[in-house]
Amino acid sequence: MVARFVWLLALCVGCAGSKQASSGTSLPGWVEDRDSVRYELIEHFLDADDASRALEVIRVMREELGEDAKLDMYQGEAFRKQGMLADSERLLIAARAKRPRDPKVHAQLCIVYADQRKMDEAVSACSRSVTLDESQPDVWNNVGFLYLGQERYPDAVDALQRAVDLDGTVVRYRNNLAIALVCSGMAERGLNMFLTMHSRADANYNVGVALERIGARDEAMRYYEAAVEYDAKHENALAALASDSVD
Repeated sequence: MVARFVWLLALCVGCAGSKQASSGTSLPGWVEDRDSVRYELIEHFLDADDASRALEVIRVMREELGEDAKLDMYQGEAFRKQGMLADSERLLIAARAKRPRDPKVHAQLCIVYADQRKMDEAVSACSRSVTLDESQPDVWNNVGFLYLGQERYPDAVDALQRAVDLDGTVVRYRNNLAIALVCSGMAERGLNMFLTMHSRADANYNVGVALERIGARDEAMRYYEAAVEYDAKHENALAALASDSVD
C-alpha cells in the first residue's frame, strides 16, 4: 500500500491544473482526488512515526495549496513527534481557529499540552475533542490518563470505561482502567480487570502497586502476599514485602 501511495504522489505532483485529458476524457478518480490520497499518505507516515516523510509530503502540498488548516494540523502533529513542541502548539492553535469543531485538532493539542506539562489545558482540549466526537477510544483513554495524574480517580474511571467500552482489545486502556478502579476504592474490580491481561500473581502485584500510589500501604501488602501465594518466586512482590519489613 505504501509503495502505491508513493507512486501516486509522484505521478500527481504538479498536475493541479489538469482536470481532463487532452481528448476530453475524464481523468481517473484517484487523480481527481489526489489531495485526499496525499492526506492519507501523511496519516500513514504519522501513524508509523515517520515525521520526516510526512513533512516532505506536507511541503509539496503547501506549495500547491498555500494556507490550509488540515495541513497545519498534520504539520503540528509531525513537529510534536520531532519534539518541536512550541512550533507544534502554534500550528495546532492556528488549525483550531480555522476548524474549531474538528475533534482531531483538539485531540492533538491535548497531547502537545500534556507533553509540555500544561495539564489543565490538556484536559480541556481532550474533553473538547470527545464532546465533538464521543467515538474516539484513544482520546477517552488520554482524558482518563490525565485525570489519573490529577488524582481525579472517579472521573478517570468514567473516561477509561468509555475507552474500554469502545475498544476493549487495547491493553493499555484496560490497564489504565484497572489502576483507576483500584485508586477509586474498587480494588477487587481493579483486580478482575488486571486478570484480563495478567496472571493471578501479576494481577495481585499490580493492585498492590496501585494501592501504594494512593498511600494504602497496609492493603497493598495483602495483595503482594497474595501474589507470592500464587507465585512463590515473584521477584517484585517479594521485594515489596521485603521493603515493608525493612521499613
